[in-house]
Amino acid sequence: MKKFLINVFFFFSLLFLVSKLIGSFDNIDHLYNSNHNIRRIRSIELFDDLDILFIGNSYTYAGINPEIFDKYGLKTYNLGIATAGPDFYDLILNDYFKRTRTKPQRIMILLSPVIFSNLADDWAAYPMHRYLKYPVSNENIILKYGKPGKYPGMLTKSLKKGFTNLILKNKNKMLQNFDIIDRKGFSFDDTVITDDLRKKNRHLYSSCKSDLLDMKDLDKLLALANLLKHQGIEVVFYELPANELNTFFTSDYLESYKKLVNSINNQFAVFRSNIELEQKYYRDLDHLNVFGAEIISENIISKLKIVGGEGTFETKQQTY
Repeated sequence: MKKFLINVFFFFSLLFLVSKLIGSFDNIDHLYNSNHNIRRIRSIELFDDLDILFIGNSYTYAGINPEIFDKYGLKTYNLGIATAGPDFYDLILNDYFKRTRTKPQRIMILLSPVIFSNLADDWAAYPMHRYLKYPVSNENIILKYGKPGKYPGMLTKSLKKGFTNLILKNKNKMLQNFDIIDRKGFSFDDTVITDDLRKKNRHLYSSCKSDLLDMKDLDKLLALANLLKHQGIEVVFYELPANELNTFFTSDYLESYKKLVNSINNQFAVFRSNIELEQKYYRDLDHLNVFGAEIISENIISKLKIVGGEGTFETKQQTY
């Protein structure tokens, strides 16, 4: 029996090591992978010395259009990454600062109920840590950010991707997503929401009803914001219109979120658009389309004090 258990142990240990080895090839397609999240991260070094860097999730890459800021002489980049929350923010910014020569004058950080939910920071579905300029292992992600329950999914994702990359290694071509680069991270989408789209996507948010907001995430965000501030970077938090998003959360969750935002607002500026947008400005239940993004981008600019081609929020610790 003892010998059998030893053999079983060595078998699974060998299986794990082989899986790890194959999984280590999960990011060798970083030069030709056309996924817009990957291209957005890998292209950031092309845009140095920014006036504003926007950080956020898919609401950001769908809702902030750098081309609008270009008209006012403002150099911006949209670093929105799908499912990004406080942990993604920290990871992506750490990689960003290793790759740029000149820090941005200001960083605007997305606030939304969804960035504190179970839908945020999905390492398994969106393994951006493996596609950074300086990749981070699955194990180090778990050690730094916790959530060990995510590890099996992360390991499986790496194994599948590594195997695929090895099989197709010599068959792939260089496939840059130049649209993302040309648009400075913005994801162009002129779709207008319909009733069919509402019905199709509603199930994606069903788990939000059971979410509880962890106030530890507030500490993470404030620690990150204060670190940026100490580096001489102006930090502004912002919210974006999100159509029907709030209907998927409980009133208790939204009340906790409101308190969290107020706590942040005690130390940093928080931009909130006061514009009520019609349905034609959304592409789905919670994302702006290109027409909505233009309105909101112009709205942000209107709250900036433009001086000599540069913009700054006039005061901090207030809501716009």
